Amino acid sequence: MSTDLRASESLFGGKGSHSTLEQSRDFQIMFEYETLIHYAPNGVIVIPDMKSIHIWYGIVFIRSGIYKDQAYKFLIDMPYDYPNSAPKVTFISPVFHPLIDLSTYELNLTPKFPVWRPKKDFVFMILRYIKNVFIQKNFWTEKDSKNHAAFVIKDEEIMYMEEMIKTSRNKMDNKKHDAWIYRVTGAEENEDTRKVLEAFKKIHGEEDLNNFFDWLDDKYTRKN
Repeated sequence: MSTDLRASESLFGGKGSHSTLEQSRDFQIMFEYETLIHYAPNGVIVIPDMKSIHIWYGIVFIRSGIYKDQAYKFLIDMPYDYPNSAPKVTFISPVFHPLIDLSTYELNLTPKFPVWRPKKDFVFMILRYIKNVFIQKNFWTEKDSKNHAAFVIKDEEIMYMEEMIKTSRNKMDNKKHDAWIYRVTGAEENEDTRKVLEAFKKIHGEEDLNNFFDWLDDKYTRKN
């Protein structure tokens, strides 16, 4: 599949000049979100923060491997100078995994992106990587490990699953992030918000839009 992203003006394209560097960077991110209709991996759902296009909230549903039937929430934080610098991925669900730091829950991107390449590496590639690290153990190397305990027992399936379950019970301070604001009455009256929601429906479908915030609130379980 081609990874070339062609220019588009259909999402946030009518907001006037993109002459400033900040505007062009924001437009790049907005455009990348729109193109997920072509590139988003199955089982990964994301939506931008209402106040900042640089933050995306997501959920990954695992359908095979040792993590089968698990669902994990995460956020992607794109730096101010994106796409020149790599985004950061942090899970907002407790996860036991060799590539995820057990204290910060930040995912190590270096196995797939040892050097971030602007205009060649894109967020949709990170979304695919987020899904694949739960399925493909070839990413689980000792030099890239951020959770040594998980790496040591990676081939001991019963012991590993026990630690997965134990970690999943940890409590996290999941404050109501700005993504929740999308469900407030009148949110679609804002032009930018409305366009994001329209793009979400095209990418993920109407049903997933209706359920997304329940997943974030841990009130809904997806049946795969």
